[in-house]
Amino acid sequence: MWGWLSPEWRRIARNVAWLLGNQVLVMVVAATVGVWVARYLGPSDYGTLSFGTSIVAISASFAVLGLEKVVVRQLLAGPGAEGEILGSALVLRVISGCVAGVGAIAAAVWLLAHDSQTRWVVAIASLSLLPQAVQVAEYWFPPGWSPDTQSAPGSVP
Repeated sequence: MWGWLSPEWRRIARNVAWLLGNQVLVMVVAATVGVWVARYLGPSDYGTLSFGTSIVAISASFAVLGLEKVVVRQLLAGPGAEGEILGSALVLRVISGCVAGVGAIAAAVWLLAHDSQTRWVVAIASLSLLPQAVQVAEYWFPPGWSPDTQSAPGSVP
């Protein structure tokens, strides 16, 4: 079936098939788990879960601080200071995650003074903001980065 393709194109087609298969599998599993959770919790509790996680998702956008471009630019501009730059970014992300989590809980307390279940959902979901700080390591190798050019895509060398 693949005989008409050169070995290089066969390797590319095989890699693309694996990547697409992975995406399809992830979407099928996510949809299955989402449907299962919705059926298990029922409309009222699923709505509580969705509302609580949406409050945390809104506050999570503030936890990012827009650090990615700044950190990548500093990493490319100042070789040798990677540890200091990434460490500072990690501390900033942990602090901003804590502040965003406390903000989400405060918003839930303010908006839902009578609903303790949703406040607990927000409090538990806001704990997911702290592990996101480790995404700082991804800034070291941004998408499209090449060791040959030592620059990120769209950056001025």
